[in-house]
This record gives sequence, C-alpha cells and structure tokens, in this order.
Amino acid sequence: MSSCSKRSELNPHLTIVKTSLEIPRLVSNLDIPRLLGTIVGAITLMPFLCSFSLSVTSIAEDVCWNLDAILALQVVEVVRAQPKPPPPQPSNFSTDVEVTWGADRVQILDGGQQLQLSLDCYSGSGFKSKKEYLFANVDMQIRLVPGDSAGTVTAYYLSSQTPYHDELDFEFLGNESGQPYTLQTNVFVNGVGGREQRMYLWFDPTADFHTYQIFWTPKLAVFFVDGTPIRVFNKTSGQPYLDQQAMGVYSSIWNGGDWATKGGSVNINWANAPFNASYRNFQVKPAPIPPPIDYDKLSSVKSSFITYDYCSDRARYPYVPVDCL
Repeated sequence: MSSCSKRSELNPHLTIVKTSLEIPRLVSNLDIPRLLGTIVGAITLMPFLCSFSLSVTSIAEDVCWNLDAILALQVVEVVRAQPKPPPPQPSNFSTDVEVTWGADRVQILDGGQQLQLSLDCYSGSGFKSKKEYLFANVDMQIRLVPGDSAGTVTAYYLSSQTPYHDELDFEFLGNESGQPYTLQTNVFVNGVGGREQRMYLWFDPTADFHTYQIFWTPKLAVFFVDGTPIRVFNKTSGQPYLDQQAMGVYSSIWNGGDWATKGGSVNINWANAPFNASYRNFQVKPAPIPPPIDYDKLSSVKSSFITYDYCSDRARYPYVPVDCL
C-alpha cells in the first residue's frame, strides 16, 4: 500500500497527469459525484488520501490520491466534453474588405476567396479591411506582378490613418525582367517613419502565392515571410510604441516610378500594363503573446538578403537609433 511518508518523492504534476489518464478508464462505471461527496470529510481531515477501497485497490497501489488529482479528474472530464473550436477561416473579400480607390481595377473572384488589384497608366487601386484592430496576427497570401514590373509598388500594411499615424509596412518594389524584387519594410510610430529595411527574397514572388505576416503585440511587431522571421521591432523603454491606435489592414498597387526601382532611374513601361497583383487567404487572428521567433533564421536572413538597413546608415543617422539598440 502507498504511504504518505513518501510525499516528498512524488512529482505532483506527474501524479495529476497519471491520474487524469488512468482513473477515467479504471472507474468509468463509478458514480464520480457520489464518490467525491463521500470523501469530502476525509479530504478535510487528510490532505492526501493514500488508500482507496471500492474493489479497485490497484488504483491505490499506483497513485497517491490527493485533492489536486481529484480536481484534475473533474477538469479532464469537463474539457473532454467541450467541443473543439473551429479552425479560423479566411476572410471573404466580398464582405470583409472595401475598395479604397480604383474600383474599376479591383476584381473579386472565386466567390470572394481571391482578389486582384490592377495598375495602368490612368490609375492604380486599393482595398482595406472593414474592421480595425489593436494588436493582431495578420497574414495574406500574395502573388506579385510578373515580368517587367519596374516602377510599380505593391503595398500591404497596417495603418491607423490618423494625422500622427502608426503603420507597419510591406512594400514590394518592382524590377526589370530577370531582376529580383525588392521587399521594403518600414515602421511608423506617431507619424514618424524613416525605419526602412530592404531585402531581396529567396524565391520568385511572382510564380506563386506566398504568405506575408505581421504579428503585432503589446511588446513587439514581427514580420514573417512564409513563416520565416525577417524583422523584429521591439517596444523600447522611454520610446513611443504602436500600442495606442487601432489599425486597419490595407493594400494597394500604384506608380512609384520616381523612386521604387533603382532610385527612380528605371520607370514604368506602360506597354506592359495592366500590372496585376493577386490576393487570397486573408486572415486576422488574435495576438495575445509574442510568437516563437527563430533568431537563427532571422540572423541568416539579415546576413544573406538585406541590402539596406536604416540602423547602419550613419550618413542618415549619425547616432544609432534607439530602436536599433
């Protein structure tokens, strides 16, 4: 028979887990509420019930029963009875976003599961989420403009759209055929930006859809590409952070020929218009805690693909910006 004198040798967590797994199977035919009622007095007098006799004495030999184990049994049964929440579903572009400009250049396809933005020599186009969020996990699958996309900018970002706005940006800067796209990220806090980082991608973003994600929490914002972290912006003591303004999700395609490609030296070739960017699987989920970040992958991205980082630009910032430290 088990002995309470060995209490110090027991791992209460293992006891609870073992009890939770074994007891429902062994005493499935017992009236658990009546059982609990019967031993309430004993629990009051003895914090550990180390023997148990209801013709199932093998239980007592295996497990030193205690109040935690009994409560764990109840919790397990309640949890088992709860239906699993359905997995998050992608937003529907027909009902969950609205066109911000260039309505005749926005197509909603496949029953609202896909959306296409177009740019021609007369106008670009854009859309935004109908809801705004204060902290969120936002991801979108995008297939960028193929071929000669020089001078085009496809932007996907969170923004508060206020005079002193907060913003978290993905900006895809087109390039000549055969040259890689440039991805620029930027962060605005209280209307102040100037935090650009630019990089090449390790794949062709025009050949298929890829997932671009912003995980925004009260402590940090993380940019991901296909699950790989490419940038982390931390809340810094004494510095403003993006925690006061709700932001909507925006995307647009527009003419950035005066700066986007090689500093504006390569303009858009309108003979290739219209320029189309496609979207699907837009999801917004809660972001209560920071996500797991693979800092080895982040370091690899920075060393292999970054082409410009404001943190290293001493001509522009003689002193390292505080949010880079």
